[in-house]
Amino acid sequence: MINAKLRAIPNERRSTAWSVARVHKVVETLSETFALWSCNAEKLIMNTEVLHFLESMKIDRAATFGSHYKLLASKIERRQKRLRLEDLRRKDIAQ
Repeated sequence: MINAKLRAIPNERRSTAWSVARVHKVVETLSETFALWSCNAEKLIMNTEVLHFLESMKIDRAATFGSHYKLLASKIERRQKRLRLEDLRRKDIAQ
């Protein structure tokens, strides 16, 4: 919910004092989230993918929407394939 409010700030207003303060507040809040992890979480987690994710969260990293983009690309590809097949069927019927 907080992220949605930050994204809703228009580009021309993102450098205002209020906007910058709001972003810093969110960064501080997010930096405190690791207090929720147990101190031996690395030893308790057996899934290597989850362990890699945990390790990546400990460092500064850019957020990505890789899975979202992959799903979107898949949908676009299926739509294009469907349209190509539809065009081929129309051409076959016309002949």
